[in-house]
Amino acid sequence: MLSVNTRLSKQDITSAALARFTRPSVLLKSWAFWSLVVASILAFKRGLPHDLIEVLTLVISASLGALLSVMVSLAFLLLRVRGSLKEGDGVLGEHEYQLTADGLLEKTSVNETITKWSGIKEVQKASRFAFIELKNGTFHIIPLRFFPSQNHEASFLSEIQRLIATDA
Repeated sequence: MLSVNTRLSKQDITSAALARFTRPSVLLKSWAFWSLVVASILAFKRGLPHDLIEVLTLVISASLGALLSVMVSLAFLLLRVRGSLKEGDGVLGEHEYQLTADGLLEKTSVNETITKWSGIKEVQKASRFAFIELKNGTFHIIPLRFFPSQNHEASFLSEIQRLIATDA
């Protein structure tokens, strides 16, 4: 079966988190949520707008406030991710991924885990990473630079998708 060996660093995890959380759909949902929150707070404090100028002021203020909120949230998320990672915790360092008949086998310095194909939700590729999303909401992150070739990368990822579909 196919396999790939990786070595994850703090920079890899930070870049992967940034890639996941800056997808347009995620940013748009966050911005829309915070726009509503900020608009509600402003309307509560100032009262409902009575004319077009007040409506435009509220919309612009809420939009800019939401943009700032999203940027601050993203900064705190990245700081939290970087601060929580330590060598020897099984996240940073060497990872070996093997595709087996039973599932995706991951080996690190601290564990060996097999995830059955039915436990994998999907495989996504974004910029420099492949994300294997598990049904419990966690991810395996594989930097694409660790594949020896684009053919190996394509074969590995398409085989996972095939095995997920076969097991469904």
